[in-house]
Amino acid sequence: MKFSFNLIKKIAPGIKDKKKLVEKLNIYSFEAADLEGNSFDITLPPNRFSDVASHRGLALEASAVLGLKFNNEEIKAPKLDKEIAKNKSFKVEIKEKKLCPRYMAQYF
Repeated sequence: MKFSFNLIKKIAPGIKDKKKLVEKLNIYSFEAADLEGNSFDITLPPNRFSDVASHRGLALEASAVLGLKFNNEEIKAPKLDKEIAKNKSFKVEIKEKKLCPRYMAQYF
């Protein structure tokens, strides 16, 4: 699976060197290969796919391997329209009935 080193650096700013990261991942976590430019490739085992198959998950793993602090910012939920929150109902309008004969939605 290919990953962008620049994006990993944005998520975990303490990571500076791509070659060092690939080397540490090879030693402690996964098979990793340095590719040209900005990317590198990692072979993920099936049991780690759920937690490391994203840039955020890999940045967390890389921070742990390199001994860096990971800034675990919470993802904020989008703000809900006050009218929907008040009535707890909303309307779904299907404009192209031939393309979408059935549509379901649910309020959480």
